Amino acid sequence: MFWTRLASGIVLVIVALGALSFGNIFLALTLWALSLVALRELTKALKCGTDPKRLNLLEILGMAGVTAYYLALFFTRSHTILILCIVGVFMLEMLAYVVTFPKFRAEQVTAVVFSFLYAPVMLSFIYLTREQGAGIYIVWMILISSWG
Repeated sequence: MFWTRLASGIVLVIVALGALSFGNIFLALTLWALSLVALRELTKALKCGTDPKRLNLLEILGMAGVTAYYLALFFTRSHTILILCIVGVFMLEMLAYVVTFPKFRAEQVTAVVFSFLYAPVMLSFIYLTREQGAGIYIVWMILISSWG
């Protein structure tokens, strides 16, 4: 068990260092995949679904929102479109809540929206910082100081 965790940790550190070093599409794809995993883990921890092994409509809409957000982030970098993605996820989650009313509770919808804002949107700031002029140094400085 220990060696498995150590090996997977080493692989993840190598992937993270490579993605941060190369930046651009490599970093965007890595953060997108990490955001999908983080959204799923948060929604499971917050008990947003009835079956922990299957995705429900709220989680699927959240993951579609993550994908739309990262596509907008990579291709446009327009803050207006990014805000529209965030508002769109909120509105789609509320629409799903209203249309399938007795199926989901308001706490579940709130938890999925929070999970979208907490993990994927916050992780996107790594990409936005990295893509600035001296962003590689700022990201390294943040990571080294937080790990140190």
